Amino acid sequence: VAESEIFTVVEESPQYPGGEEARIKFLQENLHYPDKAREAGVQGTVYISFVVETDGTITDIRVLRGIGSGCDEEAV
Repeated sequence: VAESEIFTVVEESPQYPGGEEARIKFLQENLHYPDKAREAGVQGTVYISFVVETDGTITDIRVLRGIGSGCDEEAV
């Protein structure tokens, strides 16, 4: 089985179905700040990496720099 080439720079960036507005709406409806993080006052940015497959699915998700308290898991 031949492995597909993984690009770090692409000619055409992937876009969310429905555009940026649809992506923001999806995140607002589906991303939930963990209660544990809210109670502990944890804030910050979780950095992740992932691969977008040719069919649009996301694989190989990795937390590069997390902040804990359930935020890393929510980002994944």
